[in-house]
Amino acid sequence: MKLCGWEKRNDDGIQGRGQIEAQFMSLKERNECEADSAKGNRFGNRAPSLFVLTVSFLDECVSMSCNTPLSIIVKTLINHIYYRALAALVLVVAIVSGSAASDIPFFDFEKAKALSLETRRQYDVVFFNDIETWNLDSNRYVTDSFIKRKAEFQQMAHEGYLPAYVALRLLGIWPVEERYDPEALDMLLKQAEAGDSSAMCAILAIPMKRDNWRRMDMPSIAIKFEREGVAKGHGACMAYYGGSLLLGNSPRIKQDRKAAMPLLLESARQGYYVAASRLFYFRYSKVMQNTFDFADDAEVDRALCWGRLAQQHTNWAGFDMFLNALRKYAHTNNRSDLTEKSFRLDPQRIPITERAVSPGDCIRLEQGA
Repeated sequence: MKLCGWEKRNDDGIQGRGQIEAQFMSLKERNECEADSAKGNRFGNRAPSLFVLTVSFLDECVSMSCNTPLSIIVKTLINHIYYRALAALVLVVAIVSGSAASDIPFFDFEKAKALSLETRRQYDVVFFNDIETWNLDSNRYVTDSFIKRKAEFQQMAHEGYLPAYVALRLLGIWPVEERYDPEALDMLLKQAEAGDSSAMCAILAIPMKRDNWRRMDMPSIAIKFEREGVAKGHGACMAYYGGSLLLGNSPRIKQDRKAAMPLLLESARQGYYVAASRLFYFRYSKVMQNTFDFADDAEVDRALCWGRLAQQHTNWAGFDMFLNALRKYAHTNNRSDLTEKSFRLDPQRIPITERAVSPGDCIRLEQGA
């Protein structure tokens, strides 16, 4: 309903009264209102409700200093309700603000000490796989990834798993935002210095504002803990370090593909998405550079396996684009067998929620078994 000179609804709800609100009306709306007013119809072509009529009456009384006993009583009542509602709104905002701060549970170091090795390993795989896609959808959750991811991180933090707790403080998870919280980073660094391999690898995994490091030498500290985590056999650190060795994308780590493979394959065996994604990207990057050899059937099989395995975690792995390139090559070179291979792992034909390949399948292909 259009109410001339009374209210106009936008994203902020109802704004203003009388002539103040008229400033927000478009020229077309003003002309319509003036035409309606000339016809004696302030409410346009619809019959006004009793509430609107009452409000209209009071509005006119205010503008004319109407002081009838009824109007005084009604205006007093409205003012009373208004200020009560305002107070309630302030209280609700305070509660919501408090909830936003309290959705990160207090970290219990006693629970952390009591966390079993097996539970910690399970939490490691969940955490490091999903922190890699912290601002993307994950096929682990299928729907409402951000909300479900935050709930799972909160549960892990409550049970004494420090990386999840620190990630909640530094990233929020949902809503997605990188935060300034150097004390959270300090907690992680302290645990890493104490020999906690999960904390060591989490330093590499959690995206964080550079300011959180203050004047510390972030690259040196990160590589130090990365190598220590690898020495302790942690799958996440193996994936990060192995990926740098394979791709040669780190200025402080010399490319060494032969040394990369054992680390990445062991990480993949432990269930880490990062390892699968690096082994797939190693092939996919060649496709983008037009240097991938589609005639090498064994290499095509490896790329298909690692790509599907990575995509089973997230649709953002790039597997669809590899399939398109493979089919284009197959069509150009009359290789219907390659087209058929692509169909067997295509998420459009085999739902991504189905585990069409396993880490073991891809490891055997990589090793030539």
